[in-house]
Amino acid sequence: MGKITPSMAKNAIRRALVGVVDPHPNPSQIDSLWAFFESSCAYCAKPLVRGKRDAHVDHLVPAQGGGSNHISNCVLSCSVCNGDEKREGHWESFLRTKAPDDLEFAARKGRIESWGAACAPASPLDAALLEAVNREIGAAISAFDRALDNVRRAKMARQIEQPIAD
Repeated sequence: MGKITPSMAKNAIRRALVGVVDPHPNPSQIDSLWAFFESSCAYCAKPLVRGKRDAHVDHLVPAQGGGSNHISNCVLSCSVCNGDEKREGHWESFLRTKAPDDLEFAARKGRIESWGAACAPASPLDAALLEAVNREIGAAISAFDRALDNVRRAKMARQIEQPIAD
């Protein structure tokens, strides 16, 4: 694994804390997702190989848009569709850009909707609980930022004490 940046660490803190109340799909659910989408991208139909970096589990509705980690909000996606093109956009609008014609759009949209309908319904997330989690995320990020500042100040002080020789 490459360098972990402070922003990556902050995202990991967010995901870890939200994951306590909104867990990601379990391995059995991921197996079902792969089987349902027949190892292909739900958006562009590209064949995918499990375990390769170009295969993603994508959130139809991102967390920033009110989506959950429930399996019904997830589809199989290639890295180009999920990571490079769709990003945080609306899945149905994005799907329209990927389907070569109206017939294929309707087929892919129907498949995605069938997946959501086949999953056990998601329990709504408690708003008060999510608010509490968000407060804790804020506190954890603030503590992390303070620690970063302390480490950077210590590093600067050390460099002043021991200048690098030419």
